Amino acid sequence: MFYPIATVDLEQINRNILSCRRPVILMVKADAYGLGVEKVVGATPKALGYGVATMDEGIKLRRSTDKPILVTTPPFGEACLEYALTPMVGDEACAKALPKGCKVHIKVNTGMNRFGVSPKCAVGLARYCLDRGLVVTGIATHYASADKAVEQNMSFRQAVADVERVTGRLLRHAEASSTCKFEWFDVVRMGLNAYQNAVTVRSTILVVRRVKAGDRVGYDGVYSMPQDGLIAVVAGGYADGFAKGLRGGLLRCRGRLHKIVAVCMDVILVHLVCACEVGDEVILTCLPRGLSPYELLTGLKGRTSFEYQCQDTQGQKVVAPDQTP
Repeated sequence: MFYPIATVDLEQINRNILSCRRPVILMVKADAYGLGVEKVVGATPKALGYGVATMDEGIKLRRSTDKPILVTTPPFGEACLEYALTPMVGDEACAKALPKGCKVHIKVNTGMNRFGVSPKCAVGLARYCLDRGLVVTGIATHYASADKAVEQNMSFRQAVADVERVTGRLLRHAEASSTCKFEWFDVVRMGLNAYQNAVTVRSTILVVRRVKAGDRVGYDGVYSMPQDGLIAVVAGGYADGFAKGLRGGLLRCRGRLHKIVAVCMDVILVHLVCACEVGDEVILTCLPRGLSPYELLTGLKGRTSFEYQCQDTQGQKVVAPDQTP
């Protein structure tokens, strides 16, 4: 196969979960960050529960697990009760959309300014939920910056104290990147950290070209050759999830790192630092500054295929292609 292959190491995801000092709600929104939600959920028995972004994602996921499912973004509705989904409620409008008896977590805004009630108003929202017959079982936040987590944590902790005087002890949680600094959380929501080092994206060199110094490469001559050298044409472009933002990133081939200089619809152009040949395998090693791993993983599509690595009963790693129809 010439076009890109993404290998997902399911055991590495498990190791990442187990490395956390607290129970984990594994975030599997956006099809488990593009890696295949059914595969990931089926291979992560140590997760306490799962988190999704939307109601539709939660309803679909319920077919694959009986563990708790957290829904992080509105709108919500009657299906939360039917499918035993737990929404994160950040305002009265969210609470109004839910049926009596539905379990909810209060979402507190500590600086992200995306969803959530202000810390000072959290107790009022909790009372409103209780008055409507909702069952408040948790309280959560998402820190805007790990560098300012201590400051943000102070306002969240006060909100927790205020709310728990009304509700009693709740499940307390936030995202894993910041909560590692604090000991008083019950659970962490683990997103991209759970998928670190678990995905290898590789492809194949289709053509090697010799290009002279000063010659332009790619659409609109986006790259100028600094000296005579070699350009590799690698299978896979933005139609396959390799965004134009990959320009400046690095591929590994024959033990050396080579710079991506242009991305087209079907191919990537790479400035080689050593001789390589048609058919050589390349591995995406380093993303350029400004391109998030979220964007790469959730964007893989088109002719990019997936295979999954796990352990058999003897503990040996086995690789199987994705057989999902």
